[in-house]
Parts: sequence; C-alpha cells; structure tokens
Amino acid sequence: LRRNLFEALSAHIREAKKIPTLPETHLNKGSALHITPKWRLKTDDASVLKGVDLSKIDEVIIEISAHSSADDFSFLPKEKVRLALPVIIRSQAIEKTVHHLYEHGYHKWQIGNWGGLRLIPSKAETDIDFDSTVPVLNTQAVAFADEAGAGGITCSPEDTYDNIQKLLSSSLHTTLIVYQDTPLFLSANCIRPNTCADCTHQTERYTLSTGKERFEAVSKECLTTVIKNEPFYIGHLINNLSPEWLRMDFCNRAYTSAQINRLIQIIQAGKPLKSSYSGNFKKSFA
Repeated sequence: LRRNLFEALSAHIREAKKIPTLPETHLNKGSALHITPKWRLKTDDASVLKGVDLSKIDEVIIEISAHSSADDFSFLPKEKVRLALPVIIRSQAIEKTVHHLYEHGYHKWQIGNWGGLRLIPSKAETDIDFDSTVPVLNTQAVAFADEAGAGGITCSPEDTYDNIQKLLSSSLHTTLIVYQDTPLFLSANCIRPNTCADCTHQTERYTLSTGKERFEAVSKECLTTVIKNEPFYIGHLINNLSPEWLRMDFCNRAYTSAQINRLIQIIQAGKPLKSSYSGNFKKSFA
C-alpha cells in the first residue's frame, strides 16, 4: 500500500503542469521603472567620512554600537544621516544609546533583524528602513514588511536580476546594494587567542586561507564576521534596474577615506572592478 501510494503521488507530481505559487502582491505605491536612483553610503566607522567627498551621496547610513554618541557624527548634516542597528544585538546597553540618539534628533533608522523594531521609539516622525538581512525575496514578504512599518526594504545580495526586477515593480521604496563586503557568516565564537579578561576590546583582523581562496575574519564587539578577500559588486550589471536607492557599503573591512573616494567614482560611473564577485545576480532561482 505504501509503495502504491508513493508511485501514485510521484506520477501526480510529474504530471503537474506548474508548481502552485502565491499570487503577487502590489502595494500601489507607484512604479520604480522611470526614476533616477539616489545614492546611499553605509559605514561602520563614522570617522572615516571626514575625508570622504559626500557631495554626490544623498544619504549616509552609519552602523552604531552601544558605545555610540551623537558627537561621533555631529560633523554630518543631521538630515543626511540614517543610523543602523547591528544585525546581532547582544547587549541591552544599546537600547539606552538608541534613545539618546533619538532625543538628539536622529529619527531615520535602519534595522537588520525584526527585534530592532522593539528598540526604536514608535513615533510618527520615525522612518525605519529594513536592511537586506531582513529577508525580502518575494512580493508577499514586501507586503508583510510594509504592514510591519517598513519605510523601505533592501534587496538581498543573494537575489537574482529577474527576481529583483519583480520586487522593484511592487514597491517604490527599495534599495539595491551594488557594492558590499558581504559577511559569509557571523559567529558568537571568539577567534582571538586571548582570554576575555585579557581582551583589549579593540577591533582585530585575521587573514584566513584555504590555499585557493583568502578570507578576512573581523573580531568586533564580541562577534566574529568572516568576509571574502574580494567584494560583492554589481554596479556594472544593473542595466534597466531603477530602484529608489543604490547603496554602496564600506563596512567590515578597514577602508581609508582615499579608498572610499576612489571606489565612489568607479561605482557611480558603473565601471567594472578588477577583483569582485556578483553572487547569484546573473543566475536564476528556477
């Protein structure tokens, strides 16, 4: 009986003309097909921006920590700044920091996980953007994020060109990351050779190698982030894609102001980079 049932079920699956799917959901916020994208720049080191030409950058996103203060980015126009919560939050102290920064007039925020919604004051003037680590890979997820209070969503660097094109038609408030040192993984296990009692609590970097590929392990805030030796980059591949925002990230790696200025020119010109990878962008989920 079990064998007969399995064979009948297998035959039914093979004969199915298409896989059942949920209907696409549109938010009726207009089409993003004919707009000129604005530029966002994200960093986890605000001090490096003092030497960066931001004249062609419309918004700066700064990842904060529990130790952040309004003085750290007071040199930037407040209306141009969006503050981002870390993807992983392990300290309750950051809640006090968030309220401190909110009281100083920073009302534009970005969250990297659903728990971030609880930390940000829910007031009318609050603008909350969802980062790519809050996965939005179909129009149903876009609608759910909208219901949850997202002012905008960010396409995943693991997404494909065809799928991103569908998402852009469902919501105007969409960000596409074109340059990023995408974390391969994050771990609470410490890579440092010292004990916690002997830790300096400064950012440490370690080079890892498989023989064929090199990686960098970044130890910061009691977390280890591993990134590839080359960045994710699709700035030269985004023809006919027009999100509201294009974003370049300078997080995780230790960038200098000069390096960022040079990369901004290359990325905004849509030129290829000598050493980079494009992930799934040119592939298909089918």
